[in-house]
Amino acid sequence: IVRDLINDTLLYQDSGVNSVAWNTNLESMLCYSHTNGGLSIRVGNLPPKNQQNMIGVVVGLCGSTAFCLRGNVMTNVALALSGTLWQFVEAGLYEDAYHVACLGVTSNDWDSLAHAALDALNLNVAEDAFVKNRNLQWLEFINDVKTRQKHGDLPKELLQADILAFRGKFKEAARLFQKCGQSNKAIAMYSDLKMFDKAQEFIKEDDDSDDKRELIKRKAEWACSVHE
Repeated sequence: IVRDLINDTLLYQDSGVNSVAWNTNLESMLCYSHTNGGLSIRVGNLPPKNQQNMIGVVVGLCGSTAFCLRGNVMTNVALALSGTLWQFVEAGLYEDAYHVACLGVTSNDWDSLAHAALDALNLNVAEDAFVKNRNLQWLEFINDVKTRQKHGDLPKELLQADILAFRGKFKEAARLFQKCGQSNKAIAMYSDLKMFDKAQEFIKEDDDSDDKRELIKRKAEWACSVHE
């Protein structure tokens, strides 16, 4: 049983538990061993994921390592935190997910957390997660986005389109640019990619805009460069 000492309210409880240990590195995390064997991890108010194999009773928890006692033998058990991490991601609690990840997860977990936070437009967590993997390409992208935000409002859907384009999902990005009323960005994107036929799809036949003239100019410049 875990209770809030300040409000004297029941937070949660479980049965068949013979020992509990709180994490010395993350005060909201605890793990407990079961009388029938196994180890469960719990963080905050989220329910525990599947039990982890363990023999004995847990007597300590530090970071991503649990200390388990069987008889007079102490063993270290590495915790699998990926499931716990994704509980927070699925709940939209990206800061908490980051704190769990800091205890010890794989490079793939860091990358997945970064992209999940980016999809949710949580740029700070995404940036911190990309730092862990030293992903300079995405860090430069986030820095550019933050700079643009400082100079004016950057609509949510426009930012999502930029993220899709940076990931190489050009078709989805173009549709979102168009939905935002920014067809010129879709044209510019496809022009940069030398996909002029795709860019042409975003220009009406009777259009006499600067976008059409710019597209014709760039198409001609590319044609000349190819024949040189």
